[in-house]
Amino acid sequence: NQEMAHSRVECTMFAKVPFTISRCQVLELIGTFVEDAILPRADVRLNRYEDLKNLTIAVPRGVNMSERFDRDASLRKVETKDYEQNARLLKFSRVDAALGVLDSMLLNVLKVGMKLTEIGTPLILSRHQVWVICVPGALSERQIEDIKQATRALREDGTIARIIGRYLNKLKSQKSPSVGG
Repeated sequence: NQEMAHSRVECTMFAKVPFTISRCQVLELIGTFVEDAILPRADVRLNRYEDLKNLTIAVPRGVNMSERFDRDASLRKVETKDYEQNARLLKFSRVDAALGVLDSMLLNVLKVGMKLTEIGTPLILSRHQVWVICVPGALSERQIEDIKQATRALREDGTIARIIGRYLNKLKSQKSPSVGG
């Protein structure tokens, strides 16, 4: 996370992946997950990994989702600045598909003016639980325990799910039947 790397924030919510495990202090599960996916245009069918062959895939700079995908030199990958550029390339059919965290990609597709009917069913590469993570050494033991306790309370009483649902349910209500299965 760039904000954490530049010490602008001490903690955030992020997927528990090798990068965060090696560089961050992982504190508490928040009770939700993210899906790493390849999001295609509506005219592109992705049923299995092999369907990626012969496609042009937008990949945001610095994003690593799957060791298999990251190391696959047979795939045609176009490096982009960010998720919004991925969405613009999809919108104007400059790429066949885009790599990223599914919910973030869907929000960016809407942001650039695409309709969800213009995208196809994503190919899910992996699924990760989301945790509260912090910059190592940035907080006292008391602060760490307070964050853990607060996160547990918010997770257990459903507050976190309601907050996330408020945003993602709006997105899901706009999805076409083909998006996400």
